[in-house]
Amino acid sequence: PYGGLVENLCWFVAGQMVLIALAYCYDYAFVLGARSAIYGGNTACAVALGGFLLAGGIALHDAASRAKEIWEVPVYLATWLVVMFVVELALNYLIIPGHRIRKELVQDNNWGIGVVSAAVTVAVTLGFTSLVSF
Repeated sequence: PYGGLVENLCWFVAGQMVLIALAYCYDYAFVLGARSAIYGGNTACAVALGGFLLAGGIALHDAASRAKEIWEVPVYLATWLVVMFVVELALNYLIIPGHRIRKELVQDNNWGIGVVSAAVTVAVTLGFTSLVSF
């Protein structure tokens, strides 16, 4: 029921590649400059990115465990990314009106926004995985 060693290794490698791709996606599509800020010691960006990667891992696990066909996994993840992008846009206008999350994370190193962003991302992902099915 769990596949062989080779199949599990393939899923592990694919999962790591997806997480690396999600880290780059977060840097370019969600919080521009997050990786360079993290390299500079910005912990608020690291917390927000960690929440995003945790949510991505949850979505990937759900997609891989539910999919009947292999092509359903990238479709599921693409749908999840669109939902996360909409959530990020909503957070920009709902949490701190008049301020951008990117500025609060990258320039101000605002831990509170980092924690809220991570928590909302994980919570929406848990809701997404419970509501969306193949």
